[in-house]
Amino acid sequence: MSVKSQSIQSKKQSGQDERLKKISPLRVLLNRPELGALGGAILVFIFFGIVAGDTGMFSAYGTLNFLDVSANLGIIAIAAAMLMIGGEFDLSIGSMIGFAGICIAIPAIYWGWPLWMAIVFAFAMAVLIGYFNGIMVVKSGLPSFIVTLGGLFFLRGVTEVSYRAFNRAPDQTAGSTTVTELPDIKNIINVPGHGEMERDAAKLLPNDQLLEI
Repeated sequence: MSVKSQSIQSKKQSGQDERLKKISPLRVLLNRPELGALGGAILVFIFFGIVAGDTGMFSAYGTLNFLDVSANLGIIAIAAAMLMIGGEFDLSIGSMIGFAGICIAIPAIYWGWPLWMAIVFAFAMAVLIGYFNGIMVVKSGLPSFIVTLGGLFFLRGVTEVSYRAFNRAPDQTAGSTTVTELPDIKNIINVPGHGEMERDAAKLLPNDQLLEI
């Protein structure tokens, strides 16, 4: 008799077959992968309940506040988690959010589209770009990290160009990064007679020229 047959025969005789072994409900529960996330969430709530329980965090308005943010992040996290389960990753998610906002704002404000049509257009563009990224990964064999990294810079560039092209006051130059009368994060303004310059540099101009800014 072979060693494998002897092992099977001994397990049958002793009634210790692992497939038939009774496992306690606690052990089954501990083997669930989602228990770690649930336990972490419970610990976070307990911690903030002790530290910030009297700040109104768990009041109706406080709960609405953090659930609103959690819903936005949760929608993105679901898609990202599905990719990670499949062994892939998408670096262009953040840039896609800004690009989708541009796809809604520009048609609705400047082209006169109905809001629902602009939203459908944004969804269509998001699906198209996601499909292109997927085809690139499958057909080229490149890692999704590299493909979506290129998509990140592409979407960021398109968003920035659209932002500069449409959101500017009538008296500003085509390349201005200023939105209406407020400077953007790059702190660039258009000074009459001087062109585009940094706000700190513009403050050094004579007072009579500062009044024109």
